Amino acid sequence: MRKYLNQPIAIILGITALIFFPILNNQFTFYSDDVYVLNNVIIQNLSWHNIKFIFSSFFDGHYHPLTLLSLGFTYSFSEVNPALYQFTNLLFHLLNTFLVFILAEKLFKNRQLSIIVALLFGIHPIHVESVARITERKDMQYAFFFLLSLITYIKYLDLKRINYLIFTFLLFILSVLSKGQAITLSFVLILIDYYYKRDFKNYRVWLEKIPFLSLSIIGAYLNFLAQKYTGYFSEAKYSSIFEPFLNASYVFDNYIFKLFAPFNLSAQYDSPYIIGQSIPASLYIYLIIALSIGVLALWKFKKHPLLIFGLFFYLINIGMMLRWFDIAENVMPDRYNYVASIGFFIIIGVFYNDFYKKIKQLKIISFAYIGILCILTFLRADVWKNGLSVWEDAYNKNESSATSAFNYGIHLLMNKDIKNAMIAFNKASENDHNFILPYMSRSNVYQSSNDSVNIIKEKIKIIHLNVKVSDALANRAAIKAGIGDFKGAYSDISEAIKINPNSANILFNKGNILSMFGKNSEAIAFYKQAIELKPYNIDEVYFFKSKAELLTGNVEEAIDDIKQTKLFNPKNKKIYQQYESIQFFQNNYSNPNEIKDTNLLIKKGVDFYKNGMYSLSINYFEQLLRIDPTNQTALKFKIYCLYNFGQFDEAKQLLENAFKSSKLVDKRIEDRIKLVLMYKEYILNNK
Repeated sequence: MRKYLNQPIAIILGITALIFFPILNNQFTFYSDDVYVLNNVIIQNLSWHNIKFIFSSFFDGHYHPLTLLSLGFTYSFSEVNPALYQFTNLLFHLLNTFLVFILAEKLFKNRQLSIIVALLFGIHPIHVESVARITERKDMQYAFFFLLSLITYIKYLDLKRINYLIFTFLLFILSVLSKGQAITLSFVLILIDYYYKRDFKNYRVWLEKIPFLSLSIIGAYLNFLAQKYTGYFSEAKYSSIFEPFLNASYVFDNYIFKLFAPFNLSAQYDSPYIIGQSIPASLYIYLIIALSIGVLALWKFKKHPLLIFGLFFYLINIGMMLRWFDIAENVMPDRYNYVASIGFFIIIGVFYNDFYKKIKQLKIISFAYIGILCILTFLRADVWKNGLSVWEDAYNKNESSATSAFNYGIHLLMNKDIKNAMIAFNKASENDHNFILPYMSRSNVYQSSNDSVNIIKEKIKIIHLNVKVSDALANRAAIKAGIGDFKGAYSDISEAIKINPNSANILFNKGNILSMFGKNSEAIAFYKQAIELKPYNIDEVYFFKSKAELLTGNVEEAIDDIKQTKLFNPKNKKIYQQYESIQFFQNNYSNPNEIKDTNLLIKKGVDFYKNGMYSLSINYFEQLLRIDPTNQTALKFKIYCLYNFGQFDEAKQLLENAFKSSKLVDKRIEDRIKLVLMYKEYILNNK
């Protein structure tokens, strides 16, 4: 190890550390950092219970338990101080740059080539997202084990000692557990066999690959399931059988260009057309270019094993990330090139070695190119200093991107710049008329300033949007529930589940909508389905299920659920409130159907109402109304319960039928019922 550090790699590591130094002052970007760290109660509470959960569940469309464990360890030292997260990512990148140098040195036995490949890997701007974005710990970590695995495999080939093959496999396991993209390692091993000119007719060559290929298949299947649970595959719609190839060609061509000339890098790259609609003819040009690059490369490289190795190393590692499926709104993230780019840099290094003696100016051009890359990386690292700068950069580079405009608006809003946030939200909805989130954000802004006229205008737009994506339908369901439109909310959330039956969040939302309208028994069924899918907000699902169980009288289940909540997140402050509610229930609940004393029914009904247990409270008042249909107290509190359920139509009807004079009913609630119904009618019947 020491002998390597006495070589030019020490200078490379120093340059890399210097140009990435700005990230040590960077903050959380909220570009998935909130999901992975800030709001992730599982990694924030690393008990053995939660560690087992991490290894037995999917997260954010991935199966990468080792990465989550790594973030959890960082959280245990740093909590929400970003410095240690950034330092760890940078340390990983420096280690990976060092490993790239060792890998190239051992594999190619060419010092100059190894220096070029390691230098380009260390300083290239396309790697800034992987290093500077805290969430991308998974890139850093999987690459670390991936490169170590390749190095130990080369030692196995050189020394013929089986223990190195075992180490290779163990490191491969760690890499796969860090990120699913690592499954390509099996094929890179075969590529190394090709470079070593091993005899592929020898059964031993293939026999030793069986464990690796098996793990690749298992890893691919686990990550397929993880993606399935996000609903990405269920919502992918293609207008042509050629579309996946056209998409892949578009991404491939752009990746090659960005590796050559990494200008205008962004956190967001939109699709060049609307997925599911007719394909623009211009997209076929990218297919022609991609095929031409492939044919030309194979023709020119066929007599040069190093070039063939570099080409196939890149293709193997980038191949499955080329947008074959419509599974994300960002079509070509820079981060997917982190390991794959090594193959491209090998090709660059080979050409440099072949031509630097023939072209006198090549060294000068190369130094200038390296200098430009360093400057671009240094500036790009600063772009990732916080969420506002990330999305301001993305928005300025593509103002037609609805996603960039919306995210820019959200971060402006977080920074109290309401005026410019609203401009960004307006731009987002202009760019995509059916993008629901800008409308919801504008509505929230108006809500904070009690601007009822504009709130109604935004909700009218939301209700009548042509939304077909499950998340958008779930969001619209919440809006409809808020105006008391249970039928509309139920229809939208049910359609969302039909599109994406494996989304724990949507199932959870349906349970919440049902519970909101007092249908707790039905809500419990959806909470159970959500729990089976093991979401990372599972503590919240158990908590709401506990509340629903208690309101249906299932005390033991309510207690079990709150215990589960505590296991996942012992810091959840609502746990103790729920224990108090359970204790209140145990001390005060009696079956209302068995009570004949009207005064006792009123007392219990009012007590449960004051404790927010409207589903139980209304049962006492309905029993009282069976005994005395004109009892004013029972009628009044039934109206209050219906109001709290969001059943405004029923509340108004009872209000009109029960009282000639409504003085007994709280005037604020009466006015609120009438106002909400007026909003509801206006919103549903106007466009």
